[in-house]
Amino acid sequence: MKSNNQIIISGLLLGLLLSIFHNYIWILLVVITLILTYRQSGKKYLYFFILLSFLTLTNTINTGLRQILQIVGFCVLFYFFIKENGFDFDNYPRIPQSVMFFFFLLYCAFTLSIVFSNYKIIGYEQIIRTTIFFLLIYFLYSALFYGIKIELYLNIILLAALIYFIYIIYNFGESGFSLIRVELNQVNRTSLDYIHPNALTFMIVMSSLLLIPFLFDTNNKKLIIFYLILFFIALIVANSREAFVCYLGGVLFIFYKQNKIILKWIIVGVVLFFSMAFIEPFAIIFQVYFRLEKVLTGRNEIIYTVMQVIQNHFYFGVGPGGTKYELYKNLPYMLGSPQESLINRVFNQIEFGHAHNFYLFFFSDMGLLGLFSSIMLPVIFFRNCFWALKIYQNKNSRVYLLILGITASGIAIFLRGMFEWSNILSYGTITADLPFWILFVIIIYLNMRRDIELGKLLLV
Repeated sequence: MKSNNQIIISGLLLGLLLSIFHNYIWILLVVITLILTYRQSGKKYLYFFILLSFLTLTNTINTGLRQILQIVGFCVLFYFFIKENGFDFDNYPRIPQSVMFFFFLLYCAFTLSIVFSNYKIIGYEQIIRTTIFFLLIYFLYSALFYGIKIELYLNIILLAALIYFIYIIYNFGESGFSLIRVELNQVNRTSLDYIHPNALTFMIVMSSLLLIPFLFDTNNKKLIIFYLILFFIALIVANSREAFVCYLGGVLFIFYKQNKIILKWIIVGVVLFFSMAFIEPFAIIFQVYFRLEKVLTGRNEIIYTVMQVIQNHFYFGVGPGGTKYELYKNLPYMLGSPQESLINRVFNQIEFGHAHNFYLFFFSDMGLLGLFSSIMLPVIFFRNCFWALKIYQNKNSRVYLLILGITASGIAIFLRGMFEWSNILSYGTITADLPFWILFVIIIYLNMRRDIELGKLLLV
C-alpha cells in the first residue's frame, strides 16, 4: 500500500512538473531518467548510461537532447568527483609528468597562437571547449580510483561499436544490400548523416583491435571470433580505405608481439591479396571497391590549400579554429573551378580540421608549437603503453592482453591521423575524441596502480 501511495504521489509530482515546465520537457526527462537510474542501479549504471549517450547520441538525432545530456552528464560526473574528493587538492589522483608536459605544450600553443590571431573569440571558444573536455576526462580517470572498473569503460566502447555495426548494416539494407549504392551514398553524403562513415569505422577498428589479443586467452574464443566477424563485415560494407590500413597496422603489431609465425602468414596473405589487383577480372573489382581512380582526388587540393595557409602563418598558426577563415584568402584555384568546388564543400561541412590530417590541423591552427604538440601526443601515449606492457608482461595475462590491444588501437588511431583530423583531439568534440582518451586514461591508471584484475568484456 505504501509503495502504491509513493507511485501515485510521484506521478502527481511528475505531472505537475511537466505542466509547469512543459517548454523544458527534455531537460526534465533527462534528469528524471538519470535519477531513476542512480536510485535503482547505482553509480555504475549511471556512468554507463551517460558515457554511452556521449558516444551514440549525435546532433542528427536531436541536437537539443544531445546538448542537454552532455551538460547534465558533465554535472553528474562533477558531482561524483566532488563527493569522492571534496576540495582537498592533495588527495586528487595524480597525473603522470609526461602527460602534464603535453598539457603544458598544448596550452602554450593555444596561448601563443591566440596572441597573434585575428580570430581571438573563436580561439577562446576552442580553449574553453577543450578545457571542459579535459575536466571530463579527469573525472573519468578519478572515478577509477573510487570504485568504477575499467571493464565498464571498455564495455561502453564495445557496445557503442555494436550500435554502429547495426547502423552500418541498416544503411546497407536501405541501399538494397548493394555496395555500389553504399559507395554512391558516401560520395553524395551530407552533414545530416547519423555520424561520419570514417568515424563509424574508427570505432569498429578500435574495438576489433581491443578484442583480437584475447584470442590468445583460453576463454570464450568463439564469442570473440563472432564479434570480430561482425566488425569485419561492417568494415567491408562501410568501405573505408583508411580503416583497412589502420586495422592492418594494429593487427601486425599484435601478432608481432604474440605470434611471429602467424604474422608471416598475414603478411604473405596481404601481399597475395593485393597482387590480385593486377589480374583480370579482379583488377576491375579492386578499382571499383577501393576507388583507386580517386585516391587523392579532392584531398590533395585541400591539403595544398591548407599548406598555403601554413606558409603564411608558419610560426604561430591562424589561431585555434581559425584555418577555415583563411582558406579562401589563400586559395590557389580559380573561383568556380572543380578544385574550388571541392574545397567549398569541405568549407561548408566542418568548422575545423580542413587538412584531413591531424598533424597539419594542429600546424595550421597553432603553428610550430601546435605541430610539436601533435607529434608529442603519440610519443607520450606509446611511452605509457610500452611501460605498462613491461609492468604486466609477467604479472597478469588478461591485463597484458588489454594493454596490447590498447597499444594496437593507438597505432591505428595515430596512423589514421595522417588521413583524418578527428578522433584524437578535435577541441573536445566528445563523440569523436572520448574513445581515445578513455583508452589513454586506462593506460595511465594501470601504470599508477599496477595491481589490477580484469573482468569480462561483453561476456568475453
